[in-house]
This record gives sequence, structure tokens and C-alpha cells, in this order.
Amino acid sequence: MKKIIFLIPCIILLLVVAACSLDEMKGGTEQTSGVVNMAITLPQDFEAYGLSGYTVEFRNTNLGFRYLRQTDAEGKVSQEIEYGPYQVVVRGEITTPGGKAIVSGQASIVFNADYKNTIPLVVDASVNMLSPIILSEIFFSNSRFETGANFAKDKYFVVHNNTPEVQYLDGVGIGFHQAANSNGTNYYVKADGVTPRDSVPHQWAFIIPGSGKDHPLQPGEDAIFALNAVDHTALEGAGPLFVNLARENVWATYRSEAPATTGQDPPQPPSKLAFSYFTPGLGNQVIISVTSPAVFIYRFEGLSAILDTYEKVAMDYVKNPPVPGKDGGHVQFQPGGNNPLTSQPVVNIPKEWVLDGVEIHNGNAVFNKRFPTSIETGRLLGPAQYSGMSLIRKVNEVLSAEYGFTVYQDTNNSEEDWITIDQPSLVGKP
Repeated sequence: MKKIIFLIPCIILLLVVAACSLDEMKGGTEQTSGVVNMAITLPQDFEAYGLSGYTVEFRNTNLGFRYLRQTDAEGKVSQEIEYGPYQVVVRGEITTPGGKAIVSGQASIVFNADYKNTIPLVVDASVNMLSPIILSEIFFSNSRFETGANFAKDKYFVVHNNTPEVQYLDGVGIGFHQAANSNGTNYYVKADGVTPRDSVPHQWAFIIPGSGKDHPLQPGEDAIFALNAVDHTALEGAGPLFVNLARENVWATYRSEAPATTGQDPPQPPSKLAFSYFTPGLGNQVIISVTSPAVFIYRFEGLSAILDTYEKVAMDYVKNPPVPGKDGGHVQFQPGGNNPLTSQPVVNIPKEWVLDGVEIHNGNAVFNKRFPTSIETGRLLGPAQYSGMSLIRKVNEVLSAEYGFTVYQDTNNSEEDWITIDQPSLVGKP
């Protein structure tokens, strides 16, 4: 969702657990749940907006079930929950003189019979205005040939200018969190072992080249990142949901060094070639989940008289990759697994550079959050593999009518902002 305008120093979440009576053995039955009493406090500058109406979600990270509550006028919530590990997510919005502000926070707790203390948790928060460039469609489920055979080369991702001003695509990149699936292990977490860290690791490493204003995006216009920027409708036996991705507004995420390792096709005109600034350790192969990727877009920062193009900025950012046996900074090895210092390296993108992000989950009871809440507070259920279904944002009808072009809903919560459609929006378009 986000373009960070400024940072709130913190939101304090006070978790007060009142479980004493439930921890006792009553009638021979051991208690397995208790009541969490939680209060939020906002920074002083925002206290006047009140504490009521914030959504608090308690999500059991092992079993997948969750509880949703709204804060009262004092910012308090009481909820009985079963023992276990939980992610606690706070989200809401306030309307300021400068526009709508999105408030978010996250904490992690292990709730059991011994959890009886008042534990203050300081959670990062940010204020997010209307995002300039956002994701508006995500198509990754793939489709089928006329024969019914699976087809996996038609993935594409649409970005949209959601403002009434001209935006520029120079330096904008697309990425996929290195934890490929929503129920897989996320090694890129903070010390608690659960909370996503403040940078986003990925290997995709493609950006739109330019020096700052080479590639304008008009209000309401789209650009597309495509895995295979070709006209798929021209293929023999093309299925009814195949799309043409050889388009003027398409950027091909294609590495020409060894295309056989990726199964990709060279881009066809009039599509353009995105700039690849980092090649992962195993050559050119990069995996995109077909069930539950975490997709994000970002923009590099750091243009200067010397680094006068985003290609130079990106290459400078990754110029010091780690070596086996030693961790890195901007580029690092996976910090877990069997061989943490010899695994494929990833590029870490600071959360402040992230323009928008969507976490997709595959319906598994286990859901391991990958983005910090400043990027995404919710999650979006993905479509079935090879269904041809696509994910698209809801339209903000009020702002669309006001501005005269399509403005999409953007609340930092994909559960509220996105819907599933039966086919990609590009079907039937030349």
C-alpha cells in the first residue's frame, strides 16, 4: 500500500492477561484458555482522534484460527483465547487535515498458564497517505491450453498510478518475499522468531531503468511486470484465458544470460526490458509461488551526480555481496536452514522504500506473516492453481468519480481491498 510520509514514534500495546482463575484445575478439568485484556495508546499528537474503533486481531500462528475485536472508547479490548502462540495485529485509520492516515501495529505473544504479567510492547507505526503507485492486479494462478494441459508462463503484475499527479516509474521494482509460501518457514524475522523484520528479502531484482523522469505514468494509467512478455494468445492451442503481454506498457523481467534455466521466452516488441541488477547464486532461476506469494513493489533511493541513473543506484546497493561463511548487509545469505551461510543470497529492501505489498495465503491453517504491518496488515486468500482466476483491487467509487479516472481502494489490508475475478483482466484485449 504504502508511501511513508512520516513515522509515529510508537504505539504502545499493553497486554494484561487475566487468566488466574482459568489456570486452575476446576472439577478435575484443566483449563486451556484465558482472557487477554489489551489496551492501546496513541502518540500524543494523535490522542485527540480517540481510541475507539481500532480492529484488533488475535491470530493463532499454529492452528490458523483468529479473533477480531474493536477497541472501546478507552482503547481497550478483552478476549478469551486458547493457549498458544499468537500474532496480535492492530489496524485502523484516522482522518487528518492532510488526508487519511493508516495506523498499524503488531506484537507476538505465547499465551499459556504462566503468562500473567503486564508486558508493554512497543510496535512501529506509520502514517500512510494515498499511495502514488500501487499494485492493482496480481495474476499468478496460471491457466490451461485448449487441451487442458497446464500453462505456467502467463504471470503478470499490474501497477497503477492512484493519484491525480503524474508519477514516474524510474527505479520502481517488483519483488517476491523469499519465504515463498504462506505456511513455509520465514527465516527473516526479529529476535522473537515470529515478527517480520523491517526489510524485505527477495531475489527477483528487476527495476525499471531511468534517471528519474524517463518513464512517466499518467493519472489512472497502468504498467505491467510480466514473467514472459510475449503474445500468449498466438501460441498453438492457446486456451481461452491466454493473454497478450507483448504490449507497450509491459516490462519484461527477463535475464538473457541463461534463459533455459528459467523457462522464459525473450520479450517481444513493443514490450520493454526491465533492468536486472542482481543474479542469485544458482544462476537465473527464481521461484514464484503458484499458491501464496508475498508480492511487493518498491523504489530505490539515492540518485546523485555520480549515481545518475537507477541502474547505477541499484548496482551500487548490491556491490558488496557476502561470501560463504560470512553474512552480509544489503545482500545476505538466508539466516536459517541447513546451510545458512552458503544458501542462495537475497537482496534486502528497506521497508521505507516499499510502495505496496500484498500477502497471499494458501488456506493452510499455518500462516507465517512475511511483511511488517506498515506494508500489509491483512492477508488475501489465493485462487486455485491453473484456475485462470486473478486478484484485483476494489474500486474507490467516490474518488474515481471525483478525479475522473479509476482510483482503487487502499487501506493497507488486502482482505478489505482485493477481490478474486474469474479471469485475468487482459483477456480479450489486443
